[in-house]
Amino acid sequence: MEELDIGAHRRKGKGWEAFWWIIFVLCLAIFAFQVPKIISAFQQERPIRQGPYATDDLTDRCIHNLWIISWRLQEGRIPNTHMVCPASKKPYVIRHIRGDLVVSCPNPELHGAKELRVSRKHPVPELVRKGRVGKPGSNSGPASESIRSKRRYHNG
Repeated sequence: MEELDIGAHRRKGKGWEAFWWIIFVLCLAIFAFQVPKIISAFQQERPIRQGPYATDDLTDRCIHNLWIISWRLQEGRIPNTHMVCPASKKPYVIRHIRGDLVVSCPNPELHGAKELRVSRKHPVPELVRKGRVGKPGSNSGPASESIRSKRRYHNG
């Protein structure tokens, strides 16, 4: 009969145990580096009022009008065609784009923007800056920002 060398078996087991501990620690390190990305995925975008962009009174009033239009769009109503941009005094442009009803400012250039819009599918007013690429504080990504407000605007 063969004799078993129990000590040799234990030495081999210790090597594998150390290997699995190293793998476990590496997995924890990878997870720890990913935690900020995971947390940011569940956070809402920063409102423009809290961001680095300052807007003038006319732009604020235009954004206010777009919130009212957004409210009407979400109720399934057609936006009021008598509502005008406070800067240009022209009515908002209403377009059907790929099955979505999009309402935009007739002259966003007066607000220093490329586009200022809201739609049924995207009810938060969006400001697309001229010559800007990226989110506030970065140099890459889409050139638009969501405009959020703590106040709710209703047309009374």
